[in-house]
Amino acid sequence: MPGKRGILLTAFVLFFLGSYSQDSMGVILPSFFYIYNQESGLPVIRTESSHMDNNGRLWLAYNPTDKDLFSSTFYQFDGLNYQGIFINSNTDSIQPKIQLLKQNLEGHLYGYLKEEKKIFFFDTEKYSFRLISLEKYEGTIRNFIQDENGQYYIYLLSSSSHQVFRLLNEKVEKILEYPNNYDLKLLDREAILPIEKEGNNFWFFSDPTTLIQFNEPEQKAASFPLHTLLPFEEGIIKNSKNPITLKVRQNHTVLIAHRWLKYPILFNPESFTFKELDIVPEPWRGAYSNKKPPIYWDEKGNIILVYFHPELTGCKYILLENNGRFWDYTPIIKNSISNKPNKVLRTNSIQSENFFKHAILNTQRGLCFVQPALKAGIHHYKQGNRGMINLDNDQFLVTNDAGHLWKFDLLQKDISRLNIDKKLVRTKFDASFAETENQFIWFPKRFVGLNQYDYKNDSIAVFEVGLKIGKVYAYHDKELILVSIDNKVYLYNYLNQELKPLVEDGEVLDIQGHCNDVWVDEGKNIWMASQEGLWFINPQEKAYKHLDIIRQGNDKQIMCIYPENNGRLWLGTLFNGIYIYDPTKGSVEIINESKGLSNNKVVGIQEDKEGMLWVSTYYGLNLLNKDRQVLTSLFKEDGLSENEFNRWSSGKSANGQLLFGGIRGLNIIEPKQIKDHFLGQPKAKMYLSQLSFFDKKNEIDTILKRDFKNKFPLQLSANKSSLQLEFRLASYIHPEENTFEYLIDGVEEQWIYLGNKHNLQIPELAPGHYSIFIRGRDFRGRLSENTLEIPIVIKRSFFQSSWFKLSLFLFLITMGGFLFRNYQFQRKTSNNTIPEPTFSNETQKQQSEAALHFLESPLLSTPATNQELSIGYPLEDPFIQLIQKEIEKNLKNESFGVEELCQSMNMSRSKVYKKIKALTGESTSHFIRSIRLQKSKELLEQKSDLSISEIGFQVGYPNLKYFSRIFGEKYGMSPRQYRKKYQNTQ
Repeated sequence: MPGKRGILLTAFVLFFLGSYSQDSMGVILPSFFYIYNQESGLPVIRTESSHMDNNGRLWLAYNPTDKDLFSSTFYQFDGLNYQGIFINSNTDSIQPKIQLLKQNLEGHLYGYLKEEKKIFFFDTEKYSFRLISLEKYEGTIRNFIQDENGQYYIYLLSSSSHQVFRLLNEKVEKILEYPNNYDLKLLDREAILPIEKEGNNFWFFSDPTTLIQFNEPEQKAASFPLHTLLPFEEGIIKNSKNPITLKVRQNHTVLIAHRWLKYPILFNPESFTFKELDIVPEPWRGAYSNKKPPIYWDEKGNIILVYFHPELTGCKYILLENNGRFWDYTPIIKNSISNKPNKVLRTNSIQSENFFKHAILNTQRGLCFVQPALKAGIHHYKQGNRGMINLDNDQFLVTNDAGHLWKFDLLQKDISRLNIDKKLVRTKFDASFAETENQFIWFPKRFVGLNQYDYKNDSIAVFEVGLKIGKVYAYHDKELILVSIDNKVYLYNYLNQELKPLVEDGEVLDIQGHCNDVWVDEGKNIWMASQEGLWFINPQEKAYKHLDIIRQGNDKQIMCIYPENNGRLWLGTLFNGIYIYDPTKGSVEIINESKGLSNNKVVGIQEDKEGMLWVSTYYGLNLLNKDRQVLTSLFKEDGLSENEFNRWSSGKSANGQLLFGGIRGLNIIEPKQIKDHFLGQPKAKMYLSQLSFFDKKNEIDTILKRDFKNKFPLQLSANKSSLQLEFRLASYIHPEENTFEYLIDGVEEQWIYLGNKHNLQIPELAPGHYSIFIRGRDFRGRLSENTLEIPIVIKRSFFQSSWFKLSLFLFLITMGGFLFRNYQFQRKTSNNTIPEPTFSNETQKQQSEAALHFLESPLLSTPATNQELSIGYPLEDPFIQLIQKEIEKNLKNESFGVEELCQSMNMSRSKVYKKIKALTGESTSHFIRSIRLQKSKELLEQKSDLSISEIGFQVGYPNLKYFSRIFGEKYGMSPRQYRKKYQNTQ
């Protein structure tokens, strides 16, 4: 609709009044793209159009071929599976072909069936159709539009007239009729004739060369015979099967294209003048000879013009930006959908909110999602990619793998070798730099000693300290921190050239691993990152402490330190992502791949002017906001020199540019341009694709696939509480890298990471109210726009309800009173007429006394205390032995549940359930839990250094709170209490 596409007249006029040569045309290249075809699960060979609804689900219209199963009207596709949508409109077995598939303002799909003269509306929640017939009107449907106010208009063409109808409350009203001069015999039966609504005006062609402007309120028409003005051949154009294409703006400016126009033109009806868009050289011409329109537009007002030459293969795609500048968009199409180097396949349609940020291509090869590369924001240079320090506002000193020193001028974009007195200066390849007063730069000599570089005077002074120095850092104005190559730590006063070792227990302090980074706080305490973790050094009090804060995995190496203003330290690790350490509390927060980081090997952290953090890793560069959430990740495809970055190689200029050294060169980052490009992009949405639950009573699975909103909160009985959810993230570029996490309110306190697993099995839940939350991240680590919330109510069984317990209580009281009165009566009668009973043996006497004791005991006794119970299953049964062995083999796998057990046993879920129930009296999920808890009890009884959390992890319960709760439910005490009690009894 015109109102959604912006006003472009001012930009066009400014552009055409000036001069814009072909040489100035920019080129847009793709960064990432992903193609769906029949090999990747797409049900059809080519798609005509696609629409993503408000929930993120993708709907496809297609052009059937002989190889397609022409049985669906259109499809719903989630990147993995598809579902055919059928319109029950006639008695034929073949589904009618839709001519158009769009999405209205309410989120429903709409279109028309030209052959049946029907329009349809499709509710994407209820999967229901609403059909409206126009069979009583003469002609065929040629277009169906919705304007910016949500009003629908239907365009019909007959041999005698053009007709426009308004649809209001399912009533069709004719508002326009105009004589037709098209020869319908020559007009392509598949063609969609253009009609545009702009304000109160409709625009269409009464024949291929005559433009009509019809004012609805005034019921007046203005005719523009373009063949008297435009440079096309009248005889040819009138016999053409392909209609002309137009786009109208709110200022009556009309953009027109046709295969027999050399170039698309901009036509001004008020002045009856035109301007050719002569932006590509011969032999490329105007709109190509295809049924589809050669003009595409996005919601930002950018337009793609398509140029075609009949003797050449493919097309030229030119993007006209809304500021009047042209860009060559052909590489986006060519690299995305063509598997031949010199061939550009034609697109059926291009859809986008902003062509510069993303596009959906419906092509002859399938459905393609593409992200264009940044127009600017990343520059890189081959030289210099190891150590780095800022000399002044715009100059940096950098090293490479050979230890060569380079001076890099950021403003001049010039890099040159450091040459002092005609001698090239070298250092260690992994050297660090330190800056002290008078703008001296210190770095290790290649073998023994220190270099002092005065970059203002371009001179070098050598200090012989008698050490092979690995790293040097500034301590304060008169001292340096020196770390020798054998990992010993010293302070060096360069004014009096005094070397002072830091001594611990009579020995020079050894940090037990190479030093990677150092930070000195305001109290002159030294924080040192090493291969063996974090060191705290207080030289004044000679206090040294090795902080073992990395407890995941065996590698403790910390690669870099970044201090926050609040005193917390961001520690980039080699294998564990970022550890945010609070020295005052001793607490640690972790950001890793499960939180969206592109890689867990972190080598550099820099802050931009807006307080956002940029994190370089061994695979990609990450942008994090002030709340420590990953906003996006950048890769080589986006313009980086390489995905892998180096240690000791990051910096920031005075004007806010960031520098990161990688294994293929030095990267210059413009934070604002990158954030403008990425942060404005819409985030992918999460949606639920299937929900199922297992009915133990009837031993069947019940599956729900649609209309979830009307079924929540989902109410289930206790015997139907085992759930399985399937969900999708509407991110269709590298969907295999989409990751997910979930949280069950009332059960878990932290999000549980699922990786790229897009389904979740939830074992039987206790009666109560729950909310299951699920969210996802795309391949750039961006969190989904929404979080799925699935409210569930698990009803209590009738014997657990209050009314049942009360009824049972009253029944027992009544029965107890009756039995007691009956007993007293029998005893009295027995005393009068019957002698005392005799017993044949002692056993009978004991049984009688026990029965009497039971009758005389209170009806409601106090509950028995929990006792230590073994599993108590018939372990000699071969099936139980086999299944227990399978569970114990997967104890550490928290995701190992009923579904995984059944798959490993190669048995159906119902068969496993019945077998376990018969032998143990428990359900399958409870049996798995019992095995886990029994193993945890055995670990608690052993003498080991394992913590309660580690034991929980060993048996598949990484959440300590949840582990403690279910352990207490089974054994009557927490794991900690049980361990203490057991140890006291030994």
